[in-house]
Amino acid sequence: MNPSKEQAIELVENVRIAHRLSVGFYQRMMPTFDAAAEALDCEFWYWEPVFTARPAASGTRPTRKWLWDMMPLFASRHVYRKVAGGPLQKGDVALSFCLYLDDGFKPEKRKAAGAKGDPDPVLLPAGASVLELELYRASADGGGTFDAIWDKAGAPDTKQAAWHAVHENLQGCWLSMPLADVVHDPDGLVTAIRQQLVLP
Repeated sequence: MNPSKEQAIELVENVRIAHRLSVGFYQRMMPTFDAAAEALDCEFWYWEPVFTARPAASGTRPTRKWLWDMMPLFASRHVYRKVAGGPLQKGDVALSFCLYLDDGFKPEKRKAAGAKGDPDPVLLPAGASVLELELYRASADGGGTFDAIWDKAGAPDTKQAAWHAVHENLQGCWLSMPLADVVHDPDGLVTAIRQQLVLP
């Protein structure tokens, strides 16, 4: 059944407002990541959607892919690093900011909710808005270049609060914080990282 004219007007207006709020949010959040990384002498490396593909290419009809793909920052990873270059050196670090506007979109939570395939945004249970931090540091020199080791390393174990090996000579640590706390107190993000990561 089609919505009434009044419902259609309200729906379109709400979507317009939601998109503007989204852009405004990202205009604040992306520089927050940049500033936190720069405060720790790290520079941008790469970003990627976590659970979706990048938006459909210009020659691909959007309906042939998940429309979730058209929201690439909704669940995204933003990686910064400080590396000496060449073989891995103690003091090399990487910071991975994992932005989840709704962690109910994580595959394990979708599965637990019985969602299969392209999840319905109306029926999918809402999750929490969180920032998960994956911190990495070289524990010893050698073993290959940072890039080569990074490609083979696992993610930090979310059940361990302490630093632990994710690959030979590379350690990882995982933290999580409510996204609202990061928006309210961006400096607290740097403080939380500094408490875990001792930079040279």
